[in-house]
Amino acid sequence: LEDSELAQEDSKPALEDSELAQEDSKPALEDSELAQEDSKPALEDSELAQEDSKPALEDSELAQEDSKPALEDSELAQEDSKPALEDSIESQQYVLTDLTDGTKSLANATFWAGEQKGVLYRRQFFDYRLSDETHWIQAINLADFPVPYGIIRVDRHRLHRRPVEFTLGSYGFPDNGTHIERRSEGTAQAIILRGTDHTGRAKQLAMTIWQGWQTLDLVRSQGSNPDSERSFIIYAKTRLQNQYDASEPYMLISQVITKEDAKPFSDEELFPITEITFSDRYQTGAYGDVCLTLHGGTKRRISFDGMEGRLCL
Repeated sequence: LEDSELAQEDSKPALEDSELAQEDSKPALEDSELAQEDSKPALEDSELAQEDSKPALEDSELAQEDSKPALEDSELAQEDSKPALEDSIESQQYVLTDLTDGTKSLANATFWAGEQKGVLYRRQFFDYRLSDETHWIQAINLADFPVPYGIIRVDRHRLHRRPVEFTLGSYGFPDNGTHIERRSEGTAQAIILRGTDHTGRAKQLAMTIWQGWQTLDLVRSQGSNPDSERSFIIYAKTRLQNQYDASEPYMLISQVITKEDAKPFSDEELFPITEITFSDRYQTGAYGDVCLTLHGGTKRRISFDGMEGRLCL
């Protein structure tokens, strides 16, 4: 029994050591709980950071949405510029298209033939080259004279090859909000543009066509006008289909006038020609003189006779 009691007494220190070990482990547990508590702010900061990033994402999405109209405007601008490029409309310039192969030509040489009775005469060649005789180069004889606010052109083509298409553009007109009007008188057609330049100053432009032209229309252009980013060009167009046919129009008669105020053009200003008289049997201007009678009785006689002897480059 005494030995048993001694054994029990000997075991007490072991128990006490075990209890002390458990007590020693408590600070470690408390440190672990404190560490978990310390990690909560970090988690909360992480959650706050995620919340803070949401506005940035939303701003990015809004920025993408805001950029869409700019892209759409750019696409529309590209669409608007296509007709001018495809049709090769040139301001105050003839463009000749060979309908057999689609080749487009601009006049690259202009010969002066002088002035007679208030009419200026010239000849333009398309794709002029010294290696070929001028008889085998497409050309057009030009005759023009001034009228109030502009000029009238009475031009006769000089072609050795057909079918072809002619276009003639007006001056460019800045588009800052443009009113477009179409008018006609008999067989004559006119388009009138009313608007302003980039400073807000009133401007007007009108183009009228008579004999020889089939259609009158306009195209939008971008980046080609010195005044404004967007602009209009009115243009006339006609086609000559037959290789040898004096019954097809030979004379191309047109007018371009401009104003720097808002007062509308009068009918007499838009349609100044009251009568066109041809001297050829086909009444197309294939040969002979052409006489224009203007409002007020003024007459202008156009004659290309003897032009060959007056040409100079």
